[in-house]
Amino acid sequence: MDGTLVRDGETYAVRFERRLHHPVDRVWRAITDQDELRKWFPDGGVELELAIGGKVRFAAEGWEDDNELVPREGTVTQLDPPRLLEFTWGDDPLRFELTPEGDGCVLVFSQTFEGKAAAPRLAAGWTICLGNLDALLDGTAAESADWFPLYEQYAKQFGDEPTVDGEGVVRVERVVARPKGEVEKALRGDDATRFQLIEAGDRTIVLCTSAGGDPNELQERIEQLA
Repeated sequence: MDGTLVRDGETYAVRFERRLHHPVDRVWRAITDQDELRKWFPDGGVELELAIGGKVRFAAEGWEDDNELVPREGTVTQLDPPRLLEFTWGDDPLRFELTPEGDGCVLVFSQTFEGKAAAPRLAAGWTICLGNLDALLDGTAAESADWFPLYEQYAKQFGDEPTVDGEGVVRVERVVARPKGEVEKALRGDDATRFQLIEAGDRTIVLCTSAGGDPNELQERIEQLA
């Protein structure tokens, strides 16, 4: 569990730094080739047009067909082969930096996003995916892993309290061990508060935004479902 949380004003990033026993060119292929990406990148991989402004298409396998909740498109924003690749996933930049070190290299990966609420979930997911990248590079079988225990550990490490931005918008995110149908019946939004639900197996990711709502009250409403 090596993810860290970096803050810049109201913008956050989960960041990973890994020393890999493989040369830069090999790792570059693993993070840019569609067939290689399918073996470790989340949810069935991603297809990249390797040019500044190039289109990015995410497979998003196993998720609901809702581009707002689970974006399926992005854009290549920075490219310097074989050292730097950055592209967006929806509005969030994903950044890969490779630096030679001895016979291998150092990979620094980050995902930047608004508000802190999503940090534990994102860090848990990338911990597993980067582990799968390690296995691909080493030619070994990826270990099966449940992201929920990692999510709970990162929630303790980063904190999972609600956040309030400069405009008074409250954000709360929780993973609830209940099916989506049950959560839909229990959580009702209004003109000020919106609940978005993502089905994740037998669990539900609850994303709550509220203009001026009480952060503690919103958190308690969601945690009552746990």
